[in-house]
Amino acid sequence: KGHIVFQNVSFKYPTRDVYVLKNTSFEIKPGQMGALVGHSGSGKSTCVQLLERFYDANEGLILLDGHDITTLDPRWLHRQIGLVGQEPILFQLSIKENIMYAKPDATMEEVERAAEMANAKKFIEKLNGKYDFYVGEKGGSLSGGQRQRIAIARALIKDPKILMTDEATSALDSASEKKVQQALDKVMATRTSVVVAHRLTTVRNANVIYVFDTGEIKEQGTHDELIAKHGVYYELVKRQLKENENHEHMEEMKRRRSTLAIDNGDDDDDDDDVVPAKPAKKSSKKKDTKKKSSKSSKSSKKKQKEETKETDDGDIDSITDDSI
Repeated sequence: KGHIVFQNVSFKYPTRDVYVLKNTSFEIKPGQMGALVGHSGSGKSTCVQLLERFYDANEGLILLDGHDITTLDPRWLHRQIGLVGQEPILFQLSIKENIMYAKPDATMEEVERAAEMANAKKFIEKLNGKYDFYVGEKGGSLSGGQRQRIAIARALIKDPKILMTDEATSALDSASEKKVQQALDKVMATRTSVVVAHRLTTVRNANVIYVFDTGEIKEQGTHDELIAKHGVYYELVKRQLKENENHEHMEEMKRRRSTLAIDNGDDDDDDDDVVPAKPAKKSSKKKDTKKKSSKSSKSSKKKQKEETKETDDGDIDSITDDSI
């Protein structure tokens, strides 16, 4: 059914003498979306590794449907769990073979259904060879968002009872993140899901959010409940919004600079756009007096001088602007 319970779990990695999890207890009920959030190194990803039994807890119990996870056959356990990490690992094979890696006896119909659920079918069918398209070394022939969606399809083809995502969208740009998140939201609605997230926008819809800090759970509740508390989660959201605003501001400044450079061709020309009217008039008056003093010259020379001086006006203006 996918009922996950951590009971007073403590854990430290074999190579370190510091507890990463300290007396941690939480529950994610069947069909629920549970989110684990917090700073880097707070113990979120460790919970995923313990659920996959890459390691066993030093103290406490991890229960799956009421059974101690250490009593279950690891092969059976891994068939019940789908995991999508931050960096998807694709093999130098075709898209079809990469998806079938999780279920070698899958039919083509199952491959296509998994791709559709992962929001990947559309872009696959535009590729040369479609499902027979070779992804290249480490999936280098595809974009980050495309690789991630193939990884989701691979996780879904075995129809896992539990779907876990560990920072699945953090390495993507906003457009790719939106597509991948749509795919994840669609498949998480029908199974138990554990979401480890740094970008808190991805966990707004979670049934329960557990806020980790240095290996302990400091807060738990829904997004709205935790915001109302004005505690650790509230501060995380506030800090992240500020970081996003700063990032957007920097990107906007870069865009403006590049646009000005393209439009004007030179930084000096940018100053010409903000020239006060008075200095420009003064410079033109000086020119007019100079023209009046040259009465003895021929009409053709006058025309040449006027043309030359008209072009010179721009230079004078720009010099005046620089001094201003």
